[in-house]
Amino acid sequence: MTSVYDLVASQVERVPEATAVIVGDRRTSYRELDRMAAGFARGLTQPRGGLVGVCLGRDERMVAGLLAVWRTGCGYVPLDPAMPVPRLAGMVRQAGVRQVLTTRELAPTVAATGAQPVLVDGPDDDGEETPSRAGDGVAYVLFTSGSTGTPKGVVIEHSSVLALLKWMARTIDPAHLRAGLATASLSFDASVHQMFGPLSTGGCVVLADDILALPSLPARDEVTMISAPPSALAALLEQPLPRGVRRVNVGAETVTRPLVDRLYAQPGVETVVNLYGPTECTVFCVTHAIGRDETGAPPIGTAVADCALTVRDADDRVVDDGTPGELWVAGPLVGRGYLGAPELTAGRFVEDPASPGGRRYRTGDLVRRVDGLLHYLGRLDDQVKVRGFRVEFGEVESALAAHPGVRHAVAVAPADTDGTRVLHAYAEAATAGAIQPPDETVLRDHLHERLPHYLVPARILVVEKLPRNTNGKVDQAALPSIPFGKDTASAGRRTYEEPRDAAEAQVAAIIADVLDLPRVGRTDRFDDLGGHSLSAARVVARVRVELGAAVKLGDFLADPTAAGLARRLEGSGSPIAPPTRLPGVTKVPLTDVQRQLWTSRRISGFPGATTEAFAIGIAGRVGSAALTDALNALVVRHEALRTVVREDEYGLTGEVLAAVPVPFTEHDARDMTEAEIRTVVDRAARQTFASDQHAPLLRAALLRTAEDAATLVIAVDHLAFDGWSGGILRDELAAHLADAGSPIAEPAVQLGDVARWEEQLFAASAPADQAFWTEELAGAQPPYGMTRTPRSGPPKYRGKRLVRPLRAETVEAVRHLGASTGLSDFAVHLAALDVLLAHWTGSRDVLVGVSAARRDLVELDRVVGPLIAVLPVRVRWEPEQSFRTVAALAARARNRTLAHTDLSTSALSDAARAAGVERLAGVPLTPVAL
Repeated sequence: MTSVYDLVASQVERVPEATAVIVGDRRTSYRELDRMAAGFARGLTQPRGGLVGVCLGRDERMVAGLLAVWRTGCGYVPLDPAMPVPRLAGMVRQAGVRQVLTTRELAPTVAATGAQPVLVDGPDDDGEETPSRAGDGVAYVLFTSGSTGTPKGVVIEHSSVLALLKWMARTIDPAHLRAGLATASLSFDASVHQMFGPLSTGGCVVLADDILALPSLPARDEVTMISAPPSALAALLEQPLPRGVRRVNVGAETVTRPLVDRLYAQPGVETVVNLYGPTECTVFCVTHAIGRDETGAPPIGTAVADCALTVRDADDRVVDDGTPGELWVAGPLVGRGYLGAPELTAGRFVEDPASPGGRRYRTGDLVRRVDGLLHYLGRLDDQVKVRGFRVEFGEVESALAAHPGVRHAVAVAPADTDGTRVLHAYAEAATAGAIQPPDETVLRDHLHERLPHYLVPARILVVEKLPRNTNGKVDQAALPSIPFGKDTASAGRRTYEEPRDAAEAQVAAIIADVLDLPRVGRTDRFDDLGGHSLSAARVVARVRVELGAAVKLGDFLADPTAAGLARRLEGSGSPIAPPTRLPGVTKVPLTDVQRQLWTSRRISGFPGATTEAFAIGIAGRVGSAALTDALNALVVRHEALRTVVREDEYGLTGEVLAAVPVPFTEHDARDMTEAEIRTVVDRAARQTFASDQHAPLLRAALLRTAEDAATLVIAVDHLAFDGWSGGILRDELAAHLADAGSPIAEPAVQLGDVARWEEQLFAASAPADQAFWTEELAGAQPPYGMTRTPRSGPPKYRGKRLVRPLRAETVEAVRHLGASTGLSDFAVHLAALDVLLAHWTGSRDVLVGVSAARRDLVELDRVVGPLIAVLPVRVRWEPEQSFRTVAALAARARNRTLAHTDLSTSALSDAARAAGVERLAGVPLTPVAL
């Protein structure tokens, strides 16, 4: 038996009438599946040993198609029809694919790649069945990198897949393999064990598009084994698992003990298994059956299928147990290498005649072996802000204490259940005279009259007395907890208005659930309910998943009510699948913004052009070792901080490097003058990051200003960072310093995963967004003529930061204008800038750049990287119109822009060119930005 086809064919002979595949209510026996595969194979003429593409939907024909390819002695290359055609075409060319199994519906996509479509739903072929030519050789090639440059194809042989499947048959309870749920895309290696684990032993495969579809499947009660990442399982467990589920395989992300406990609490679950392994090692090569009574973070475990695992240091030497190091894998599961990339293969697949199979694969994963079990540690390669607003607690406390019923106030910003910071406050009631303690609603109204919306706490707890420590200060650790959720938005609610139809009711229910409110009216404004940009993104994500509608975040924010969102459901189209994690990838594409930043730095000739720096105040004693550990852990968790740009004949790509210590300096500033401190800070901030460097894109300097106070200056490369990332960095540093023993989980996806997804998003949105921008920018003229001496060419980066505080009465006037017109402070500031530019340029048709975060999905909340775009906002007005009108026009223009953000910079430039916009060479489309 030399191929996976032979293994399945043996079950056709043993149990021909047993069910092999279940799709909805439709069942296919082993005999029918084999007959289908033989029919498909008759149309394939690729020579034995070649590669055949498979571009099919998730039904029994997909499984038969893979068997058909193997029957001809070829290997398969999965081609996801959701991918952009240029990427599919590149994979077809690289793999030498001439034929692709597909359907009539998908045939045009296949034909556009240059390959020949071979239809599985064409006329029945009554020709003679050709004998099987199945044998050893390549089983499949999975492309695990993006389309910038050349995708990386991992070549896996039949012998490796057979070794894994035979190990599964030997070690997994046959009752668990009886019916496996297969939800992984063919483009991901998990699909191999999900389908062929059961099929190689006479079990059946239940096909579904997503793990969350399990509760609604007709065959849900027959499923005995499921496999999914922890994040998907956590969502699945919002309702009980079907009682038939006996085994749960967890992989692709770090699994936590609380999730394991929730799984074991399900009535039928007998075994929870942690799976680990890169695509290069045939799905998984390390497992651990997590015990019910185990404690602590689950290990990834021990080797499977006779693999040999070693942990090695930077000099490739095996380290002692307990010492962290890189995991190397040898044995039958190690793949052949990367298709057509001998140098890349040689760098990861190390020749070692003494090892099983003669080679070892370097995983790039940091592990530690303790008592024979491997523990995953991370990857080697690679004032307070609330919801993005800087919040000074003193301002909130002063405004709250100005109420006659409040003696003293304290503001805090704890994290809610999903890690989002929320502003809360405590008010100590005044007891003098006959003053009655105010309630929360009164205090919120009081603050709404004095503070911008983001400085009004979501909850205010009125207490008789604030707890204090021995020195008289408020003891924040002793403050009573304030619950999140249902009472958060109790103030400022409108009269409840019932949803008018089913769509409004569904949307209102999602909003209420995200904000943890008992109910939401059809006209209740999202921000009045306590919603913010992150929770708005979660609403949009839920709508995508639950209602199948792709509504853009900007569209929701433009009309943030259940009624407004329900109107957007019509014609919203099919959503683009969110980004998914591809672990173990070291060559990654760049995001659109990364490419633009790299190009700008290259053109400028100034290596500091993309450097960002900021300072963090530290109160209390902190050791240098603890701080450097926390910084180094950041680099391990976030691949963007160790990804450098490489340029070759195929273009720009990112290389995820092994983690190395963060460059760190320490200064005793207690006896320094202010001028000396400024010099040290300035030197620490003025770092440069070369494109070919091998150090992390993050450096730090600590200035100790007192025994229990210090300032941490951090310099980062903008290619790996943005303002949102700064919040992630601060939060994770604080969490690590507070409890170094509690591991902080990696984000669900990394920046390279987002870059792959971004390309699909741009391709899907390009026609509509390009048409919008061509119309929006028609006749626009960027404000280029404001300098005394006109110039063109790249910027010289000779500017400095100028800070000019606004007068208190100006700030108050902006707030009052916004409150009286229902506009945000940002809209007022944007209108003021527009009017100023109109004065300087003599035109009341103004184009200003506005930053927009590309973080509409919950998967992107904790991704470090520059997920931003600077988009042109065009505001036009007439001489007789008031400033209030201009502000309203600015708000509408910005919301209009936010609804069309899914366009690459080059495509936006093309749209501007098509619109007739005249641009100066080397100067941005929007030289003025807010």
